[in-house]
Amino acid sequence: MEVLLLLYSVLHVRLYASVLLGLLYSVLFEVLGLLLLLRRTPDVGAAAGGGVGPALLHLCAHVIGIHLFIMSEVRSRTTFRKVGHAIMHGKELEVEKALKERMIHSVMPRRVADELMKQGDDEGGGGGENAGKRYSAGRKKTSIPRGQIIFRPFNMKRMEPVSILFADIVGFTKMSANKSAHVLVDLLNDLFGRFDRLCELTCCEKISTLGDCYYCVAGCPEPREDHAYCCVEMGLGMIQAIEQFCQETRETVDMRVGVHTGTVLCGILGIKRFKFDVWSNDVNLANLMEQLGVAGKVHLSEATGRFLDDRYQREDGQVAERAGQTVMEKLKGLKTYLISGRRPGAPCGCWPDSQPGACAGPHTPPDLLARGGASASAEPPPTHGRPDRTPGVSPGACHSPRAANGLLSPLSLEGVVRASRTSLCDTLQEREKKTGTGTSGTAALDHSALLLRAKQPGEKSDAHFVEVIREDSLMKDYFFKPPINKISLNFLARPLENAYRSSYQKEVKTQVRVQTFASTTFSSFLDVLLSCFVFLALTLACFLPVLVGSAPAAPAALALSPLAGLLELASLVLSIRMVFYLDSVMRCTRTLLKVVSGWIPRHVVGAVLVSLPAVSVFSHFPCVTMFLCCATILAIIQYCNFCQLSFWMRSLLATSTGAVLLLLLYSPLRRGNLTALSEADSAQAAPDPAPDPGLSPLDFLLHEAILAFFLLLLLVWFLNREFEVSYRLHYHGNVEADKHQLNIQNMRDQAEWLLGNIIPIHVAEQLKLTQSYSKNHDNVGVIFASIVNFSEFYEESYEGGKECYRVLNELIGDFDELLRKSEFANVEKIKTIGATYMAASGLNVQQVAESEDAHPHAHVRALFHFALEMMGVLDDFNKNMLGFGFKLRIGFNHGPLTAGRMDSTGLECQVQVSEESHGVLHSMGMEFDYRGTVNVKGKGQMRTFLYPKREGGDSRPGSQGKLGAGGIAIAGGPSPTADATDRRSESVVEATGQHPGHAEPKEAREEGYRDAAHPPGPSPLQGPYPPSPAALQPEHCAPQVPFMVQALQEAKGEEEEADELTNLNEEFYSRL
Repeated sequence: MEVLLLLYSVLHVRLYASVLLGLLYSVLFEVLGLLLLLRRTPDVGAAAGGGVGPALLHLCAHVIGIHLFIMSEVRSRTTFRKVGHAIMHGKELEVEKALKERMIHSVMPRRVADELMKQGDDEGGGGGENAGKRYSAGRKKTSIPRGQIIFRPFNMKRMEPVSILFADIVGFTKMSANKSAHVLVDLLNDLFGRFDRLCELTCCEKISTLGDCYYCVAGCPEPREDHAYCCVEMGLGMIQAIEQFCQETRETVDMRVGVHTGTVLCGILGIKRFKFDVWSNDVNLANLMEQLGVAGKVHLSEATGRFLDDRYQREDGQVAERAGQTVMEKLKGLKTYLISGRRPGAPCGCWPDSQPGACAGPHTPPDLLARGGASASAEPPPTHGRPDRTPGVSPGACHSPRAANGLLSPLSLEGVVRASRTSLCDTLQEREKKTGTGTSGTAALDHSALLLRAKQPGEKSDAHFVEVIREDSLMKDYFFKPPINKISLNFLARPLENAYRSSYQKEVKTQVRVQTFASTTFSSFLDVLLSCFVFLALTLACFLPVLVGSAPAAPAALALSPLAGLLELASLVLSIRMVFYLDSVMRCTRTLLKVVSGWIPRHVVGAVLVSLPAVSVFSHFPCVTMFLCCATILAIIQYCNFCQLSFWMRSLLATSTGAVLLLLLYSPLRRGNLTALSEADSAQAAPDPAPDPGLSPLDFLLHEAILAFFLLLLLVWFLNREFEVSYRLHYHGNVEADKHQLNIQNMRDQAEWLLGNIIPIHVAEQLKLTQSYSKNHDNVGVIFASIVNFSEFYEESYEGGKECYRVLNELIGDFDELLRKSEFANVEKIKTIGATYMAASGLNVQQVAESEDAHPHAHVRALFHFALEMMGVLDDFNKNMLGFGFKLRIGFNHGPLTAGRMDSTGLECQVQVSEESHGVLHSMGMEFDYRGTVNVKGKGQMRTFLYPKREGGDSRPGSQGKLGAGGIAIAGGPSPTADATDRRSESVVEATGQHPGHAEPKEAREEGYRDAAHPPGPSPLQGPYPPSPAALQPEHCAPQVPFMVQALQEAKGEEEEADELTNLNEEFYSRL
């Protein structure tokens, strides 16, 4: 019997091989035994009848062995496959998470993104949808007592010194005038890709692109000593890059670059569609340096020049010749310089040679950097926006500031252009294959993950499956470092041990359906079924002599067998009900099953069931025979069953059974029968024995029994321990697989949540496969909503203006909360540009088509209602929070357009719409006041309407005079609108007139985007707000609270100067 047990449990061969070897052993054993028996007795019938009982014992041994073999294989293979699938799924999620993080890091620094995801995990409960509610959403300001202000989390800090660079493409309007939207997007993507590469090499932090304006910073969010050198080198490189761009595309454009150094506030605003940005008056001054600069040179302020040495060719800025005396007064005597390049032989100032480790980062391979001249590598660099930090740059790349500058040689740019034609997945995979380093900030992607990503589901073979699993540390820990106590076999972690002990009962309570053999309840059913079979076979084998009439029946056996049979039958019925019919059992039966499935009751019931075969055998021991000893051995082997029970209990019960057998063998009451049995067997087996007066046959039998049972118990203890370890590892593997998959899923959900708050989901899905995104829209609604008096409220005397932006963050957060309403499902926030809020509707064509409202302009109505809700939120903010008295001005337009100019030509506390939008909204029941014609740059005279309608107002065109408002307005046009979103900015780029480029003229961007982008303080080039007649002011518009009396007084005094500056600025750009 021990040989059969070893064959099935220790010898790891195929099941059919184990069965064949086991049958061969059983047949040979019984045949040889029968031949010996025929030698002792000539009665062939008696000998054949005596072979039935041993045959049943062999059958039981085979059944036990096959059961142990199958369940061990099922558990190990199931665990292997589940853990393997968890690892493979985890690696797929890691790749997806890395792709999303790459897109996230393209619009904000890794450090800021990690803080946001960690904040979402800590406050939102693990990422995903919950993390999206971390800002808390849902608090009502009306429930907050006055004087108690509860702010949202605010991610902003003050840094200095920081160098800020603004760069503008001179001639962009002319270049875009004769190009389609798709071509224009491709050109900008190519050019900005080169700039992004430069950002990487010069260790600058890209902030954003505003139309054709590109701006970045150095020394923020990570401080750097060579920040000024980084920005200057970045500017020189941009000038050379656009020269090469013109040579390759035969365009005629140039770069105007401005740099200033000072203090900035860096962080994010709002809770949706946020992006990393910088704010301060010094940022505005850097913007002014660019506007007053000269094409082909870097214009920098005296504050930046203090951080530079004499390695650059520097000349006086001569701002007065280009801007006039008024601007010089605004500059307050600030001296400026123009830099055309480095002096011959002067080294770069921003490389790690000047500041060791300044550009170091763990996620960019060194071969990505040495691309100067002929040493350029063919590997595509990351061109998806904000690049990873680089550990070094070839020193030879910086010997010449212009054509000799190896940073942007044609060979070095070849990789950039080629990468722009490939997907992010391919770029990431190519880099991973070459370097073996990860791209994710939290979880490195090994080679096997990318192999998995590269294969289609039908191509994932078992060999690849094993290759992926072999490289994972989770499998190594599972096989070689099980977290269990080596003596008690309990899990080292007490919560895990408690969960393991309650897992069976939990499965019964939750009525989990049986799906595989490895199921806990189904495994228990098979154990009970095997116990019933062994009990039945042993009972039948022990009763065979009684049935053939060769021996009397033992009274104890007659009494115990029916009772034990009833217990076995009841346990079998309950197991069947538990496995197959648990959902239809009566309440009392279900309660009984829940009680019995507990840890201690289950052990008590299991101990009884596993001991019944041994009790049945012992009940036949009035006459000790060799057959009963073999039956007892089989009953001991049966203690290897019920692997879910503690191995200590089963092994101790097996040891107790063996000890009882030995006591019976040594018992004086049984010694007479045993002596007669041994003498008879000895006489039959050896007719002519050699006399040995020192030893009797009984002594041989007792010593052999002691040795046999010792070896048997040793094997049972060993197998019980291994089976429980295997069972616990099966449970632990399932738990770890689920935990591993959940962790990866949470990390992916965090990245997905953050990405969804940066880029629209439908755009992000497309960006996984392509380098850029562009699409023509025929019916899009756009609004610009500006807090017109925020610049009057802002001041830097307290914490550099940080608290002012905290208030703005609260207000923008309230606007973002509106987007969670179901009626605004088709409204998308595009971005915030300082104190200007931009939103659009109708960008997701599929979502609009699937909406319940089938009206073609339903999303336009929803956007207009959203604009009205914004005014209500602002009114509530003014009344219940701090009484700031902010004023909102909203411009609205729709159609095949790109919004840009309705906002700043509008009136405070009212929504201004174009004539086309008025026609659509009026048909939906909206009433407007006709304002008159407004002069809009790029569009000429436009008729506009105001909402809400004042009492007695006239909505008919021509009923009012012309209002010349100047400034910026939104323009509609007959051609399709192109909304282009690349990895660096999520703005809607629109097209009016015959060509898409007409939507983004230089004057519009300069006076619209940039002035709105950095509202702190009155800009020297900013035009005045349009007059607001008292008759057009609605009653709900809150009066201005005098928080900044000095600022208000200065604003009144500067109104005339601003008019003059606007005219000078227009003349200046007309000359250019």
